[in-house]
Amino acid sequence: MPKKNLRLVDGVSLVHRAIQLAKASASVTEIHVSTDDSEIAEHVRALGDYAQFPRDARWATDDARDEEVVAFVLDEFDRRGRSFDYLVYLRPTAPCRDLNLIDKAFAEFRQATSARSLKAVSTARQHPYKMWWRDEAGFLSPILPELHDQFDGVVDVPRQELPIAVASSAAIDIVRVADFRRDGLIHTFEILGFEIPADIDIDVDTELDLQVAELTARTMKARKDDF
Repeated sequence: MPKKNLRLVDGVSLVHRAIQLAKASASVTEIHVSTDDSEIAEHVRALGDYAQFPRDARWATDDARDEEVVAFVLDEFDRRGRSFDYLVYLRPTAPCRDLNLIDKAFAEFRQATSARSLKAVSTARQHPYKMWWRDEAGFLSPILPELHDQFDGVVDVPRQELPIAVASSAAIDIVRVADFRRDGLIHTFEILGFEIPADIDIDVDTELDLQVAELTARTMKARKDDF
């Protein structure tokens, strides 16, 4: 999807919705949108001083890792004499988030003193018990063989009998900057799961995702208007 982060959901661009989320938080002291795209940067600057410097071209490729982008941004702020205790990573592609999401996540993260990072998750739409590896000959083997053994190899176990499985969400990540600097990773060990409702956990990657996000955002807005 070209210029994906400029696409609209309920009349607001994906990147603008992420900025709104950050602005609504009492925990966020600095907002930066990392982009190498001049059109996106111009759009962001029209909203405020949120694109202080462009993303280095080295980290503007499809295969650039999140950690490489984060390290570059933190280095640039260090050069400007700015340092931070925490990093909150908001992907614009998750447009259907409650405005109090960041502060709720921070409250849980700070309470879990042994946690080194926080990752948003939601109940997996497809349980990994029902997922398979397929070999070159077309034969299947379970992704979780040890769990299959617990159920004597039965393939179609009712979902309610299976342990709860959660899937990664694009909604929010939080990490202590000191831990990121030491490990070079957003998530290592002691990852606290921050669960969000599966029905609003949408990561826009296709036109269909965008349509689902539009409907979901309007539904969320209507629910708030009812109170």
